[in-house]
Amino acid sequence: MKPSIAIGVLVAVGLVLLLASPLEVSGHHYACWYNTDQNAHTYKKIDCKKKPAAASVEGCQEICDSQSKCRGIVYADYNWPSHKYCCFLKSTIDEDAFKDQQDRETCRKAFN
Repeated sequence: MKPSIAIGVLVAVGLVLLLASPLEVSGHHYACWYNTDQNAHTYKKIDCKKKPAAASVEGCQEICDSQSKCRGIVYADYNWPSHKYCCFLKSTIDEDAFKDQQDRETCRKAFN
């Protein structure tokens, strides 16, 4: 096998593994799944027009960090259709309840 083909195969395998596993957001202790939503277990919706600090994944995670009940979040990009709620605090993150949804990010708190 030529070295260029071997490198291409390794890169492809690496990309598949990267996309198949949860990713941790730098600086936070969360495992996150991109383009994934979980409708169940929302206990609080954050209106990002009233609370602009929540209008980022990191901001939503900081709000979650401040609440003992929060086990994770679903973040919906601020430009989503209703233009209101963008941060959903979850009492449970259940991978069996995940569904594919563009521009959503589901993150679970990692406990040490």
